[in-house]
Amino acid sequence: EEALRLIEQVKVLQQKFIGDRASRFVFLADEFYNLAALSYPPVTDYEGYPQLENGVGLARQFLEELEQLEKRLPPFDLSGRELSITIVTGKAARSILEQLVTRLKQIEGLSVNLVVAENHFFGKEVTVAGLLSGSDLLKSLEKEEKGDLVFIANNLLREGGDLFLDNLSIKEVEATIKAPLKVVKGPLELIEILSGYLACNPGSGPGGEQL
Repeated sequence: EEALRLIEQVKVLQQKFIGDRASRFVFLADEFYNLAALSYPPVTDYEGYPQLENGVGLARQFLEELEQLEKRLPPFDLSGRELSITIVTGKAARSILEQLVTRLKQIEGLSVNLVVAENHFFGKEVTVAGLLSGSDLLKSLEKEEKGDLVFIANNLLREGGDLFLDNLSIKEVEATIKAPLKVVKGPLELIEILSGYLACNPGSGPGGEQL
């Protein structure tokens, strides 16, 4: 109820600022729409996504990329071969990641495991993926089959580097899970990396050109 009230208050403020400044000026993080069980605002409302690093518009951008993926990736198979991947996220992004997983599972021969990690570093009440630490990632994967590739969102890392919030590095995590860890901005980059992996490992799939 509090999230609903805040969303309505911000709508009023945005209309005022559009008139005063030709910009909405105030934007809400994705979590408020999750709490209120409302759809995210349309792309135009984010005015070019100036606050992605603060979790403002990440979900809408993800869904837009997923829609693009639908248009460019018709169902196909891996020519009788098998490939297994794991995607790790936080609880808040589970529902939208499930949409991507459902789409990817339509590809014959591709196995997709979605792992929802709990936040032990800051506390279980923190559910956004961007505040998961390297140790949270490792704990979530302890008993999981990692497959050929493990994917995480780029906002799990400190900006401009390869360190998680607890200063574990990508290489340290990879050494522990014994699988390549791939950092992606969204569904389209995931497909590009998957395509490149298949092209470099022809025994695992049909080759990048089919993606």
